[in-house]
Amino acid sequence: MKQINRIWIRGYKRLLSLGIPYVVFSIIMVGMKFVGGASVRNQDGLTGLLNIYKVPIDYLWFLYALFFVDLLVSVISYFVKSKIWLSFLLVLGFVFEITYPASLPVISYILLWIPFFYLGFLLRDFHVSKRLAIFSFIVYVIHLPIFCVLYPDKEFLWGYWRVISVVCVFMMFYFFEHWHEKDSLFIEWCVVGSIVLYLVHAPVISVTRILLFKIGINSLWLQLIVQFFFGFGLSLIVLWLSERIRLIDFIFRPVKYLLKTQPSR
Repeated sequence: MKQINRIWIRGYKRLLSLGIPYVVFSIIMVGMKFVGGASVRNQDGLTGLLNIYKVPIDYLWFLYALFFVDLLVSVISYFVKSKIWLSFLLVLGFVFEITYPASLPVISYILLWIPFFYLGFLLRDFHVSKRLAIFSFIVYVIHLPIFCVLYPDKEFLWGYWRVISVVCVFMMFYFFEHWHEKDSLFIEWCVVGSIVLYLVHAPVISVTRILLFKIGINSLWLQLIVQFFFGFGLSLIVLWLSERIRLIDFIFRPVKYLLKTQPSR
């Protein structure tokens, strides 16, 4: 019963910590697309907003998948104690989804991404060398423009391109997490605020892309440089503000305010 209670508490915390920013940024994305009008490739109106419980909007699939994956792994771990067998079952589900795609998006998201999320859990104590981290960063930076050139009509990475992206990000973050040098305070700060950087960068980049096209800047490399500059720069500003304005901090860390630890008497 204690284990089941822990699963329930963890699931409730995850629902708050992921659900509130998920809803807030779904509203932001729909609002931005409404303002952008014909300049936006994928329109999500009020109907899309009302259906976010089953179909996430654009890049918010990550939060959507993370909640269900975390919940499912917690439940399965209650019955399957062996990490090897659990890994085998998760990979088996991944192969099944690739072979026989599910019609329900939530099932598809879970089966496709649960092995990678669990891999992140297993890699908590894994040491990533500096050389591998730098190589992962180079691959990550290079494969993005290649994807944009090959698939200009696609809004986000998909298929094996997304897998490459996830693996590279894993390698970079696990290196930074274990990198204890004097000059790494900024990197550590960014890692701690990664949820802020992730959520803010996409709408900023979308707006930047639209504005660049409107003023006639169509160069791919110039687009990528400007989008990276504004996306990363404004995300850092929001991260800085979140540490000083409670309302902004609440959006990204709601559990901190909704589930305050009661002082012992």
